[in-house]
Amino acid sequence: MTPKRRRPTAPGEILKEDFLAPLGMTPQQLAAKLQWPEKKVEDLLKGKEGINQETAALLAAALGTSPAFWERLEKPYRQWEITRRQNAKGSPKPWKAA
Repeated sequence: MTPKRRRPTAPGEILKEDFLAPLGMTPQQLAAKLQWPEKKVEDLLKGKEGINQETAALLAAALGTSPAFWERLEKPYRQWEITRRQNAKGSPKPWKAA
């Protein structure tokens, strides 16, 4: 369930706090392990980079989780971000038939 009043925890925050920190792994080491640019990992940790199916599969393989774990974290976070942006700029009004 997606929290209504607070931002869901970003997958990057969970990656950093629950995986990298306990493993003593740096973002640079994760980037090397996954053969990604360091910027991609940095953006993922900051919530600027989303987790698609390929990213989820690679993280799962590298960290001993499942792709579904990462996908379940990503969906509510991105939906919350979309809703926040729509609310900030005003959602379009529903179309009314003439």
